[in-house]
Amino acid sequence: MLMGRWDDAIRADAEAAEVPDASSLAAMAMERTLLGLVHAVRGDFELAEKYLFRDVLESSDDVQAVGTLGVTEAVIRFFAGRYEQAIAAAERSIGTREQTGMIGPVVGSYAMAADAALEMGDVKRAEEFLAEMDVVPRGERSSYFRSEIARLRARLAALRGEAAAAQAGFEESVAEMRPIGMRFHLAAVLAQYGMWLESEGPADEAVPLLAEAREIFEDLKATWWLERLAQPVAERSAAR
Repeated sequence: MLMGRWDDAIRADAEAAEVPDASSLAAMAMERTLLGLVHAVRGDFELAEKYLFRDVLESSDDVQAVGTLGVTEAVIRFFAGRYEQAIAAAERSIGTREQTGMIGPVVGSYAMAADAALEMGDVKRAEEFLAEMDVVPRGERSSYFRSEIARLRARLAALRGEAAAAQAGFEESVAEMRPIGMRFHLAAVLAQYGMWLESEGPADEAVPLLAEAREIFEDLKATWWLERLAQPVAERSAAR
């Protein structure tokens, strides 16, 4: 899923579902929650909800189950446009940080919470989430985490009209994300960078960025993003 091989991930999930009692194992459920993002981005929220595995994860004594449930719910709520609920779910996952460290679900939850705040126009709240991310020691930051920090810093700089800082942040985010092969996340950065460039004036620099993002989203059938990219430029927000 993280590599953007979503159809392969769906086939693997179907195989996992055939394992006797697989859905009752918290470890298996935590892996399968990844499909929640796939189905949410594709607009199938009824199916995405099934990947919360709430009964199994809520009853688990593994703190990672709490974080996994939180970030998956945040993702589903975000793409459904329920931003306040997305933040609440993300904060539950973030709350496990002291016990788990800066693992994937915690990093993803910070990014989801900040993005949800920006979608609501709550810049101050987004800045607060970014501030929490910024105090994490550099030695504890994965490439994914560094990319998300740079991306959010760029989005906030764009809102403040700080063009140089915004461009530097987007370029850093792309540079961190591209080598690790997370295609959906890379496309999201490229799309946000390209849409910001469009809003700044001549769109020549934006064209290849948006074309690459669109190609990835079409391959993934990521309808949420494809619909956003299809909007007239004037209707797009620089924060998005």
